[in-house]
Amino acid sequence: MLRHLLPPILDALNAWQRGMNADEGSLMNQVTSVLNTPRARRCEIGLTDSYLLQTELFQLHRRGPNQTDKFGSDLAVTVNALTSPSFVKSAFFQFKIAEHGRATIEARQIADAEIHCAVFDRSFCLAVDPTNRTIRVEALAGLKSRFPTDADSQTVVTDKWQPFTEWVLGWLRCKIGPWSQPTDLVSIEQLLRQYTLREPEVLPARWEVEPNYYPAKSWLSATFRPRRNRRSNAG
Repeated sequence: MLRHLLPPILDALNAWQRGMNADEGSLMNQVTSVLNTPRARRCEIGLTDSYLLQTELFQLHRRGPNQTDKFGSDLAVTVNALTSPSFVKSAFFQFKIAEHGRATIEARQIADAEIHCAVFDRSFCLAVDPTNRTIRVEALAGLKSRFPTDADSQTVVTDKWQPFTEWVLGWLRCKIGPWSQPTDLVSIEQLLRQYTLREPEVLPARWEVEPNYYPAKSWLSATFRPRRNRRSNAG
């Protein structure tokens, strides 16, 4: 599964590192540009079954006046494997540019992620350091616990954060972050789907959030669907 999900994101990050504009806006644009083409390809994630990987990127609507929207993250990623048993899991990323192993975290970004607890529980800061050519990840909850009281921002050392590929392995193995029940009608994935609709349905009470709040600026949904069974080699 990791072999089929990771390359497009790494390609985007590498392309950004080779570019001229080393800022967080251009990083986000590079990632979403690479992910913006819907993909459907055959892959194998088990020993007996063949799957079709389908990816979609949704730009979540901006409805607030005068750019007053609040975003819980830059990019939400959902992996949905229609296996037996099913697997559904989402993570929310805030992109940061690190310089020589240091990045600046703003209190406002942590506060915006905290607006919805299901978003905050799955929120991570992803720091790209073009000088050291590293990509590291830290949970937003951990950053909050070490954030100075009443400070607007804090510069943190990212060298001890988890390497990105190591984090992805732990996340897919459910050692990092909560997962969702496929049958949960008020899961975080269902909330994300609401924001993709032109005319959202009435939100359940559990989803009450502030006006003009969005869980993410963009949402990447990757679904592994069974394609056909492979022939058994047992004779």
